[in-house]
Amino acid sequence: QVEGPSRTHGGTCLGLAIARGIVERMGGRIAVESTPGRGSTFSFSAPFALSDEAHHRSAAVEEPATLPLRILLVDDSEANRRLVAAFLPGHTIEIAQDGREALERFIGADYDLVLMDMQMPIVDGYQATRSIREWERAHHRPAVPIIGVSAYALDADRERSLVAGCTDYLGKPLKKAALLTAIARHGRQIVVPIDPEIMPLVPEFIANRRQDVRTIEAAIAESDFERIHVLGHNMSGTGSGYGLHRVTAVGAALEQAAREHDTLRIGTLAKELHSYLTRLRIIPAERSM
Repeated sequence: QVEGPSRTHGGTCLGLAIARGIVERMGGRIAVESTPGRGSTFSFSAPFALSDEAHHRSAAVEEPATLPLRILLVDDSEANRRLVAAFLPGHTIEIAQDGREALERFIGADYDLVLMDMQMPIVDGYQATRSIREWERAHHRPAVPIIGVSAYALDADRERSLVAGCTDYLGKPLKKAALLTAIARHGRQIVVPIDPEIMPLVPEFIANRRQDVRTIEAAIAESDFERIHVLGHNMSGTGSGYGLHRVTAVGAALEQAAREHDTLRIGTLAKELHSYLTRLRIIPAERSM
């Protein structure tokens, strides 16, 4: 418990505003119960990942891991391409020298991440990014992370890149630490071992959950909280059965947010689910002898 503002100086409530901001960035909620003359009790709730021990009795255990990525590097400068390749040993780097070639390569392969130079001849990075996003939507594909790279560091250029469809934005000259941080943030894969007996069923389940994300986005626009509640309920009841415990967790959170008509929280959860499904890789679980 904490007492109210000092009678001598008074409080600004700045600490509460900061605490609220931190909690909301964590995807949580903050609450207060106050009794006049006695003080106030502040509490918060936020989602945290469970340890592997929490699921050790499950048929499959979800283990996040960073693996070598297949990266499409789009840049017309050979010097820049060599620099990026030197920064990222262990990853598979494939090259496109302009936006038109980038789209052709992207359509013909399965990349984990794209590094896109925004200033290029023939077709620049803005148009290439828009074309990639249009192709993904037309073919019902999850959005692959695209990190825009530009010699311009102005807020307007960053905003233009994000509007075009980039997931993130880095300025030139590229700094190794900044690039590695962005790769870790957006390119991390999530590997989930699945019971071989149910492995054939999982791809369809994942595809249906991707459709659920699009349905949730449409339901938000229509304030159809009942629809969102049903989708969340279905996810919470089936996710762990397929070895995808995070789907269950997101589903339960969606149920709660739908009951509270919390549009902001629903939108955040939809993005979380989309990101999870985008980075998800399933592998057969090894059977214990």
